[in-house]
Amino acid sequence: MFQVNSGRTATLSGMTITGSKGSGGGIANVGNLTLTHSAVSGNGASAGGGGIFTDGALTVTHSTISGNSGGSNLLGTSGGIDSRA
Repeated sequence: MFQVNSGRTATLSGMTITGSKGSGGGIANVGNLTLTHSAVSGNGASAGGGGIFTDGALTVTHSTISGNSGGSNLLGTSGGIDSRA
């Protein structure tokens, strides 16, 4: 899993993020994340977004987010992107 902390900026390009399991799924972002020319698939989360959980700035371009599974929480479930921002 990739994690972008508050106050940080990150760019992921040309990445395949797959097979991550846990509370944050494939990517947990509370900073400023740009995802480009990448694939996020086959990830799972016990709560929130299976592919990407974000409570920060998120930009996704030329990328595929598919086949992720999200867990249950008070706000529901999300397999692809769980955005709280």
